[in-house]
Amino acid sequence: MQQLDRIQLLHRQFNSSKRAIHIDELARMCECSAEVVKRTIKMMRELWNAPIFHDKARKGYRYSINDDHVLHPLPGLWLTSDELQALASVLAITESLNQGLMSDALKNIESTLHKLLLSKDIKPENFTHIIQYIAQGHSLIDNTIFNPIVNALLTHKQLTIRYTNYQQTSTQREVSPLKLVNYRQNWYLDAYCEKRHGLRTFHLSRITFAALTNTPARRIDPEQQAKHFTPAYGIFAGPATDTASLIFRGAAAFEVAKQEWHPEQIGQWQGDAYHLNLPFGEPTELVRDILQFGPDVEVLAPESLQELVKARLKAAIERYG
Repeated sequence: MQQLDRIQLLHRQFNSSKRAIHIDELARMCECSAEVVKRTIKMMRELWNAPIFHDKARKGYRYSINDDHVLHPLPGLWLTSDELQALASVLAITESLNQGLMSDALKNIESTLHKLLLSKDIKPENFTHIIQYIAQGHSLIDNTIFNPIVNALLTHKQLTIRYTNYQQTSTQREVSPLKLVNYRQNWYLDAYCEKRHGLRTFHLSRITFAALTNTPARRIDPEQQAKHFTPAYGIFAGPATDTASLIFRGAAAFEVAKQEWHPEQIGQWQGDAYHLNLPFGEPTELVRDILQFGPDVEVLAPESLQELVKARLKAAIERYG
């Protein structure tokens, strides 16, 4: 958790609680040590005159309660990094959509967000100048594809789709749609595929035809979906069948040490190198992400993943003669 996020979290906890909160509980909330919490509280006192009272009897901290019981404010617009990203995203969307059925509703949302900024003495136009949201690398989806898929999800009906995979092999499928997922700026469909008799994930940009049918969609237990779609690395997860062991060096080590590649990853420093272990199944996306770090990453295990990365690197070198 970043320092500014800790300040915001502590501020909200103190504003919402009249009792002193034990230092160990604050440390757990902030995902840091008690000493880091104390340093953060000291900063809040010194920089913003935050009236934080130390209750020795309870070994905790709280805001001093004034006569009017008015919440203590922090200057400026205080949001966590996730909240700021969400705010910037919504403002970018409302500005980009100026026509269609949702435009009026989105304008109401935009107006509310502008009022929030103005209440903090921040001009909305200034906010969009200093906070920029860039949606890069997303695939364009034809509405003749997107709309039947959404309708099938809402009405719990099966879809007939024509799907072209990465190798440009095209097949026709009958699928029961389960969930639309936006991942790395692209849309994916989790569904049960009647042709393959199992759960699959389809990249919407590779669906060349989609038609709603009158056949009720197959019901899949949510726990069964979770076991299939969430255990392994990446969007085309499936069940985790192996564990990748990677070691990063140089600047890449410091970058990856701050990233979450998978909720169940295990990362640790080994001298100047960062060692990362994570579960994976279908390796395509993991191989692509490993390759972006070039010589700064090494696959230690399994051997099958190591060979896939070596083959891609060899093919790239041969491309240049």
